[in-house]
Amino acid sequence: MAFDSLCDLAAALKLPPKGLSLDGSLAVAFGSRGSGGKNAALAHYEPSRKVINLTRMNGAGSLAHEWWHALDDHLGNGAGFLSERVSGRNPVMGNLVGRMRRRLARPDEILDLTERNARQGLDNARSWLFGQPQEVRHQLFDVMNAEYARIEAALYDEARSRITVVQASPDYAKQGFDDDGAVDFAKSLSLADEVFETIRKHCPAKPALRKAKEKIEGNLRYMVANLGKAVTVKAARDLGVPLPELFRGRRNCLPSDFVQEAEKLDQTRSSPYWATTVELFARAGAAYVIDKIDEVGGRSDYLVYGADEYRYAGNEVGNPNPTGEDRKALAACFDALIADYRLVCLKEADQEALVEP
Repeated sequence: MAFDSLCDLAAALKLPPKGLSLDGSLAVAFGSRGSGGKNAALAHYEPSRKVINLTRMNGAGSLAHEWWHALDDHLGNGAGFLSERVSGRNPVMGNLVGRMRRRLARPDEILDLTERNARQGLDNARSWLFGQPQEVRHQLFDVMNAEYARIEAALYDEARSRITVVQASPDYAKQGFDDDGAVDFAKSLSLADEVFETIRKHCPAKPALRKAKEKIEGNLRYMVANLGKAVTVKAARDLGVPLPELFRGRRNCLPSDFVQEAEKLDQTRSSPYWATTVELFARAGAAYVIDKIDEVGGRSDYLVYGADEYRYAGNEVGNPNPTGEDRKALAACFDALIADYRLVCLKEADQEALVEP
């Protein structure tokens, strides 16, 4: 059954069967690596010995999961699991690990967050006006509210105009946007300076304002930066233009549902397990395998079982498997990872063919 399952895995991943041996380093043991007993693991991988252990009667369905642990270790090239020490030298694994833990934010989530941040920046700027006479503070607050509305309208008009111009390009997402994917407002800093100048004109206590100048300006710039992101969402929505993935990612990313469900599962434990990177990687890999087999109408329960999308859906304790957008995005990431590994296997096969008599 293990042999047949590994053949199923090779077919699902489109790898030469020998490629599953990880350059001949991987072994499989049955019921020989532990004493069993209550709460014993159904299967485990030992990196020090490069061996997958399956319990004699209960290891069914765990082979794919453990093979991903072994691949993770193998790709680490003797320095531990690669998923735990991703660097810029392996962007494919880096992208996969990042997507396991973070997801692209939805436009409504970005809008809600950035509007709240912008208001917080305004409120923080106001808080530094405590040195002004009490009788003029309400007037100053009204002035700042009016400036907030003016800046928001100006940025919205510019965002709408910029998106209208660049959306005609087939690669519009890379034009007219800053490093975070929001509309690149050339005047954003000057707008914050304009607000400060307006405040200065209405402040009778000039020395107190000078002392707070740096703090007020910092908060006003924070306000304008977040307003810029908020109006990017609004303008794109009103024009019916999709937001660039760049904008929905990077600093706008949010924790993935996959990792949040894992953290819920870890609440029942004394130490993290489900949400550790190596476990997330192996479980996401198992989900990828079962979906690949399902795509062709197959089934291989000894290889992988319980990793389907809906098995634990709605489980109050937590769902160990990726679902929804997380699952789709991770499938693309695993496609890229296996494509890279497939090239390594094919090169090794070519080299072996050259030396055969």
